[in-house]
Amino acid sequence: MSNNLFSLPSARRQIGGHKINNNIIPAPPKNSIPFTESEYTPLKQSSSGNMEEYTDEVTIINEAENGQPNPITNDDYSRVPLQSLPSHHNDNNRNHNRNNMSQITEASEYSMQYSKFLLMIMSIALTLSFAAVAVNRHVSHKNHSNNNSMGKSNPDGGGGDDIEKPTLSPPSNTAHNQDPWNIDGGYGGIFSPPIVGIANGDAGTNSSSSSSSVVNVGYLSQPHVHNNTLVFVSEGDLYVTSLRGYDGTGALSAMRTTVTAGNIITPKIAPCGYLVAYTATYTGVRELYVVDLRGNAPAQRITYIDSAYGAMHVIQWNGNDEVIFSAYNTESAMEDSRLYRVKISGAEVGKITPVPLAQVTDAAFLQEDGVDCMYFVRYKQSSNTIRYVGGTAENIWHYCENQNTTTKISGEYHGTSRAPQILTSGGDRFLLFLSDRSDGSEDPVPVITNLFAMPVGDQNKIIKLTNVCGGIGVAELAADSVTGNVILRVGADLYFLPSGVIDGSVQGSGLKNIADMNPMSIKVHSDFNALQERVIRVNLSRHLSAFDCIKAPSGQVQTLLTLRGQLHQSPLVMPPVSPYQVRRLKLAPGSKMEGITRVLWSAYFDSKVALVLATDPSNQASHAWYLIDTSVPSFTSTGELPVPIVTNITSVYTDRIAYTAGKVAWVDTDLNVCLLDLTKGGDYSHIIMPKVNDQGNPVVEVGDIMFHSSGELLAVEHNAANQFSVISVAAVAETADASAITFVQATSDKFNSNKMYLTEKMLYFFSDRDVMTDVGSPWGTRAPMPHLRSSSAVYGLPLAKDSEPMIHIPENNIPEVSEEGASNSENTSDTEVTEPPPLELSLVNLISKSYRLEYIPAGRYYSILCAGANYLTVLDMNTEKVQIIVWVDDGPSNMPKEVPLVAVDSLESIGFSANNQYFYLVMEGKLLVVENNLEGLLSLKEGDVKEVFTEGMALHVQPQLEYLSMYEDAWRLLRDYFYDKNMHGVDWSAVYKRYLPLVSRCAKREELDDILKYMASELSALHVFVYGGEYTNPAPYLDGSAPLHQVASLGATFNRTNAGYAVTNIFIPDPDFDHVDGNPISSPLSSWTLRLTGQAGLVAGDVITHINGENVLSVPDLGYLLRGVAGQSVQIHCTE
Repeated sequence: MSNNLFSLPSARRQIGGHKINNNIIPAPPKNSIPFTESEYTPLKQSSSGNMEEYTDEVTIINEAENGQPNPITNDDYSRVPLQSLPSHHNDNNRNHNRNNMSQITEASEYSMQYSKFLLMIMSIALTLSFAAVAVNRHVSHKNHSNNNSMGKSNPDGGGGDDIEKPTLSPPSNTAHNQDPWNIDGGYGGIFSPPIVGIANGDAGTNSSSSSSSVVNVGYLSQPHVHNNTLVFVSEGDLYVTSLRGYDGTGALSAMRTTVTAGNIITPKIAPCGYLVAYTATYTGVRELYVVDLRGNAPAQRITYIDSAYGAMHVIQWNGNDEVIFSAYNTESAMEDSRLYRVKISGAEVGKITPVPLAQVTDAAFLQEDGVDCMYFVRYKQSSNTIRYVGGTAENIWHYCENQNTTTKISGEYHGTSRAPQILTSGGDRFLLFLSDRSDGSEDPVPVITNLFAMPVGDQNKIIKLTNVCGGIGVAELAADSVTGNVILRVGADLYFLPSGVIDGSVQGSGLKNIADMNPMSIKVHSDFNALQERVIRVNLSRHLSAFDCIKAPSGQVQTLLTLRGQLHQSPLVMPPVSPYQVRRLKLAPGSKMEGITRVLWSAYFDSKVALVLATDPSNQASHAWYLIDTSVPSFTSTGELPVPIVTNITSVYTDRIAYTAGKVAWVDTDLNVCLLDLTKGGDYSHIIMPKVNDQGNPVVEVGDIMFHSSGELLAVEHNAANQFSVISVAAVAETADASAITFVQATSDKFNSNKMYLTEKMLYFFSDRDVMTDVGSPWGTRAPMPHLRSSSAVYGLPLAKDSEPMIHIPENNIPEVSEEGASNSENTSDTEVTEPPPLELSLVNLISKSYRLEYIPAGRYYSILCAGANYLTVLDMNTEKVQIIVWVDDGPSNMPKEVPLVAVDSLESIGFSANNQYFYLVMEGKLLVVENNLEGLLSLKEGDVKEVFTEGMALHVQPQLEYLSMYEDAWRLLRDYFYDKNMHGVDWSAVYKRYLPLVSRCAKREELDDILKYMASELSALHVFVYGGEYTNPAPYLDGSAPLHQVASLGATFNRTNAGYAVTNIFIPDPDFDHVDGNPISSPLSSWTLRLTGQAGLVAGDVITHINGENVLSVPDLGYLLRGVAGQSVQIHCTE
């Protein structure tokens, strides 16, 4: 094998078109001659403003009643678009509570001739090559009071006594006049993808130059610079550009150097100038790679770390032949980060040596008086927070080889000091670092992250070099050790500080104000492929968040499915079925409107109208209630947005919504129980229910909520003052006056009562009041706690006067039931059926009326699925398998018997329709639906079950619009769920505006995470994290081969020598344990592990020469021969 892996050296143009019906399409060809540039109407070039201003000149026309345009006012802006506000606009003068909307006007229908003409134009356009333009999205923020009748804003409906059903408006020549939110064409032409901010090069930049029109799209991060070569990361890939002759002005072009499905991080340039080290996930495991910028050579993998985390970060180069990187240590079973050196060329190529300090995450290395020293940072607390002061704040420490101690050199400041780098200026060496301290004084306070310097060897002199404005601190720095220039990252942009500015600052001539600087105008040459539309196959267990079902007058059963924020309607069918026999419909949002709203919950109001909870298009993504037509899609364009009936409500817990008989109740994040009566029509105002029941217990921590089928009663499960869960019931037949409604406590607060189920006459629930522990004594070495193997018993509470305990009814009215199923479920009685009298409900003295259903044994029941006059069905978790069990009254004996319906091995989820008339099961990727009655349940046993037609169903997602929606949702969730309503004193609306312009710069999910981390960190709170998401995974994750790339561990450390890999240490386990948490802790090379085989284990000094017959020196690393063999036997040859 060679000892050297590397040999060391001896504008995008915008084209417009004719505008037809508010869609930009190319102009038709003249005399069938191909287009020329002169045949297009060029768009107006953009101009930029400062960081808090728009970078485009935007004209927004509001239609007055007489049809004439009105001048723009401050109130016409609400959502800060994915760029900045114009200089003439005053944010402070916004009226965020303005209660007006643009009227919706209904356009006249097209004539047949015009329709034919439009089709002709469209067919011509489809045959031509043209540039489509995506326009930035603008939304006018118009909040509405909670009780505002949104329906009245439409003169054609919503204001009468009856509910006005939505209708589909015909296409309009002035579609934007129908836009109640004034979304100004933010979704591009009809042929262009709805990508916000891409067509406009200045969108989302922090440029303060009013004359700049340079394209600057892309989220630029992790810069490193050496001798005027700059590398950085965007879209998860490595880009490179040259700074030779660059003075901070003009445009730079960046070349893409890597193409990864995952992402590369922390690139560092070698002193030679053309080798770049970074870590990447090509194989599914993050490892260290080196690429040659001279081209025509693949990146070389350097490490094979026997850790699930691999190599994490590149720290720096040490010469041209050694890279310093961080990884979780391989020297002990305790996971901890530390630094390592790896040789990439020379006689010791491949040798990995640990840096002699544990828990180091970042460092700057230098020589002091001929001794190797370093300034380093230890691990930090893992929360996303800024202005943190505490024991796990990052601080800078100093260490030299052969010393026994380290020294903290970042002063007595208890906040954050991080990212050390060495820079030579004026012949002196300085330690550059980032810190959120206010200044270099002895008693600073945490404010915002800036760049600081400290003379090497003089820790008492701390110099502040920058002054960040606009609220976004310096995230990263890169110092050029050759030229003295410094690159800073702020937000999504890089800033250039020439060496002269640094020299002047360290000499005390003043700070560099970031607001006086322009971001580097770097053209990122990319197709932004990650922003192309994603088509995602529906995964019911992951995507289904709400379900409802209704039988139409035609007899066809339709279902409403809320899937990943989209609303779909699909029929219930009996498989197999031809796809041509059924019709599915995506109801909301439209094909190119995914970013305008997100559907959270839905239910049928009737067979033609659905009640939908969705986010509204305001800049707060507030929750709103809509009534939409189920025969046609909604939210299909900015000109045809449905009008909410109630908007700007506090965020709703979507798992705590109840609906029946035209009434909907929900629990919001302010812990209110809210009630809306849709049967009244007119002013759709909701009321807030009392927060205390008749026994003085608070009705705030509500866990479940359910209506009586008549809509006259509302039951809620909540915690009493002593934290026991109780059930309270309120009569809600009249909903006009909240003060007239009283919650009556129905169960005792001496025990837990939960998992309630309402029938016509009864309230059933589980309670732990009569269960026994199977631990006989509280004494013993383990001090056992009570163990309740059967934690719940079933109880009933009569709600109707003269209700009978469970539940003896005339024998001739009982379905014939056996363990084989329902053989005869018809009513065989010859008695004439008479209409029952109206049911009279009573809430008097409920606490004393409940009783246990004696003949249903206690168990580990999960929920009550349904109940009737002579049966009760539970989801049982007593056995290893989840079971659905029906307890049926068998008639004269009055002894209910157990009928197991199905033991579900693959049950993924189970739930009810909005009115509890159906329930569904997700099993093996299928959505099964049964009627919530005895006959429907027993059909499960026969396998005669219908399913929702979801075959081939897919979700179409526009990534950048989804990023915008996710950003707004994250901001709103923190606002509504954070424990302090004052948000720790942070202006949360200002935080939204501060980071919003960065969203349009995101071209990958990880970049959005970066923005969310900065936004969440503004709260200065611990235990705030951003993680998870749908990331683009490398191929090994997709084809299942990732484990084959994982390096197995031999439980030892090694040193690469000319003879092989010499054992330096074998971990010695605790002799009392073979396994910890189910994992072996003894090295497979130890005598302890091999004692039963008759073989002697290895000891320090032994040299491994071959693994499974292959010479270990013929491969880059010992781990190369240990990939994918964890848990398997391998043959090892060694010498002493």
